[in-house]
Amino acid sequence: MIEFLALHKKSEGHGRQHAELLRALATGIASTGKKREFLVRHLGAMLGAEMHEAYLAGFLNKSFLRSLFFHKTHLPGAARKIYFELARRVNPAQGKLFA
Repeated sequence: MIEFLALHKKSEGHGRQHAELLRALATGIASTGKKREFLVRHLGAMLGAEMHEAYLAGFLNKSFLRSLFFHKTHLPGAARKIYFELARRVNPAQGKLFA
């Protein structure tokens, strides 16, 4: 599970990925039950830590953070799109916090 978390963070900024990486990510994404809950919780915590660091560094402002509460995450694919957009925005250099 830790390997999946590291691979997921590594893949966030890359549009093209190797087949091996995609297989590993697909396996993690297909997880269910407690394993999925663990992965989702920790990915959220990692993104939250990156958001905090980006805010302190001046990469995110209060109005942008407030706008996150008004996205329509219930629509199909919307939460995924917002997650990866936010991940690219908080960590444009890829790997600053969780390299």
